[in-house]
Amino acid sequence: MRILGLDMSSKKSGYALLDDDKLIDYGCWELDSDINKDWRKRIIFMAEQLNNYFLTHKIDKVYVEDVPPIIQNSQTVKVLSALQGCLMAVCNLHNADVTFVPVTEWKNIIKIDLSHSSENKQKQKQFKSNENTQGLKKLKERVKAYEKKMSVDYANQYFDLNLKYISPSSKKNQDDIADAINIAISKGINKITIYS
Repeated sequence: MRILGLDMSSKKSGYALLDDDKLIDYGCWELDSDINKDWRKRIIFMAEQLNNYFLTHKIDKVYVEDVPPIIQNSQTVKVLSALQGCLMAVCNLHNADVTFVPVTEWKNIIKIDLSHSSENKQKQKQFKSNENTQGLKKLKERVKAYEKKMSVDYANQYFDLNLKYISPSSKKNQDDIADAINIAISKGINKITIYS
């Protein structure tokens, strides 16, 4: 069975193709800067990339990271929802079953979900009770950045890869690819090893 894992956004989308338990292809679709301003054109670009991928690869099942239910920015929700609609249409055209996987689900399966750890929740409560919004914001940023590093480390370890994680703000990080690989691993491989 061929499984495609996707970590999609309208600017940069990671993909990973598994054939049974083997990683046979992975990469990232990224926009040129001239398309960047119009979100509708960005979505069309990503839909075209996905369609072209289907035309050149046999794919039975697609697992894609779901839009988080709570996002502060309504524009982000609108863009990601439109992207999901295009993804569903492309998968339907190619007779591939698609499943949307919540972020916390795939991260919990491989044990890299720090956001919902008891230690993190305790620290969040402490910042909230002291009305320390700056501390809370920094904590969330650090946890998110470290989860990205863990995702890259896990994919590298699992498949003996050399994906890069430079720093929390680096545009050269390959966490989009790592997330796509890890989504595919978490849902498509029966016996997985957890993050260590």
